[in-house]
Amino acid sequence: MGPTDLSPVQNSGIDLSRSAMQVMREKDVAPGQSITREGCILVRVNNAGYEAVQPSAGGGSEQPIGIAVTDDTDLTIKANVEAVTVPAASPFTVALKFSNIVSSSDNFVRTDTSAHLVNGVDYTLDLVGGVITFNSALASVPVNCQYAFNVTLQQIQTLFGGQRSINNQAQAQFSTVSVAMGLCEVYVLTYDTSVTYTVGQQLKTAAGGIWSNTGGGVNFGKCIKIPVVGDPYLGVEFVTP
Repeated sequence: MGPTDLSPVQNSGIDLSRSAMQVMREKDVAPGQSITREGCILVRVNNAGYEAVQPSAGGGSEQPIGIAVTDDTDLTIKANVEAVTVPAASPFTVALKFSNIVSSSDNFVRTDTSAHLVNGVDYTLDLVGGVITFNSALASVPVNCQYAFNVTLQQIQTLFGGQRSINNQAQAQFSTVSVAMGLCEVYVLTYDTSVTYTVGQQLKTAAGGIWSNTGGGVNFGKCIKIPVVGDPYLGVEFVTP
């Protein structure tokens, strides 16, 4: 797979083909805020006596309202899961499908023992090049690699064919965003790739409007599907409080 290729399942922050959203409401974006990731968790804030929304910062007193269903294609960060096998002989290096890896987003697990690998001990990761160098003790070991990467302009152009029509940019012009609310079942790429998920697990809000299962964020939704190779989406069921 080339550096500009993304599998069809990854072409959006939300997989709309299997997501169910009870209510969709257009909300004002809080002054000074921007929504750059489709599927990010939005929270309520007070804007001069009126309700507005902004991405969650992972605070424990926030009021999550739903997720962004944006009319823009400014996809800055995406998640991916892929399977690799450590070479049997030196050099023990493997190139991930994507480069420009987000720092501390890597979560590498041996698929034969389910043991989590430790960055700096079991492997090192070149964030810019997306190349993993494994410890020689892991020769021939199969590894599941979950990580987030920064999408390049070339990848965006390949996916979306360049700039969209001005008629499709009303949200940016009027500082509003569509918010999926109520009882929702969604499949998103906006999650903390550095942790491992299990079905039925309580999820939390985290900085940047992503889901996680750790930290001091507000409990918001439960995991209904874990990210896997070939289908990196996290399935979440949530109800607007």
